[in-house]
Amino acid sequence: MEDLKSTLQQAIGHHRAGRLREAELCYRDILAHAPEQPDALNHLGVLAAQTGRSEEARGLLEKAVEQRPNDPWIHHNLGKILAAEGEWAAAEASYRASLDLMPDNPEVRIGLGQVLTKAGRVEDAIAYYRDALKTAPDHAGLLVNLGSTLLQSRVFDEAEQALRHAIAARADYGLAHYNLGHLLKDRGRIAEAEEAYTAALDLSHDVADTHMDLGECCQRLGRFEEGVEHYKKAIALNERLFLKILGKLTSVPQGRFSLKIGRLREDLSYLLH
Repeated sequence: MEDLKSTLQQAIGHHRAGRLREAELCYRDILAHAPEQPDALNHLGVLAAQTGRSEEARGLLEKAVEQRPNDPWIHHNLGKILAAEGEWAAAEASYRASLDLMPDNPEVRIGLGQVLTKAGRVEDAIAYYRDALKTAPDHAGLLVNLGSTLLQSRVFDEAEQALRHAIAARADYGLAHYNLGHLLKDRGRIAEAEEAYTAALDLSHDVADTHMDLGECCQRLGRFEEGVEHYKKAIALNERLFLKILGKLTSVPQGRFSLKIGRLREDLSYLLH
């Protein structure tokens, strides 16, 4: 028993340090001696998911739940796997089982809200986030998810309030700044959107979508050369954005800027050669 406990601690140490091969060998060694050991099943399931083996991960976590049904984190981990597979009803059941065991955990609450949203139950998700915030009113993750879901439903004023509240609660939350930028851009408040995207980029420098959206703001504010520099960075980070960016340039009205825009399109095209 002590040997298994020591091996488990060693495996978790490897896992946390990113030594996945060594961790997997340790987990499998435990399961070779104790096939129903729930900790090894749980952690090996998480590792299998991390390495793209979702079917194996699901089987391991389902077995772990059978062995230890009162462990909220096993239910949570299974919920994440099921959500990744698009099995919304089963994922919801797992998240709710986890919440029954630790009802105030914000990470699990966020997971459940995201499942409801992806399942098309947007109004349910909004109601759920609002309820969750009653007991954790300054939780930035819950606020960002509420704001993003409200934005999806085009409830702009409350969405903006939630996102600004998230930033006030956690100024270094890049996703909050980025989603606020989206909202402001959709509302035509381009200068404010530029500020939000710039704040997001200051926190995470190499995010292609942020460069693209900031480039669009610069373009719409008439600063075309500055915009194309952001477009170039976006394409360098993610070539699949090329056609989307080209479409943004194509949408610019022709006139006194037409020659300048044509040169920018040529500059962007060179990046793919």
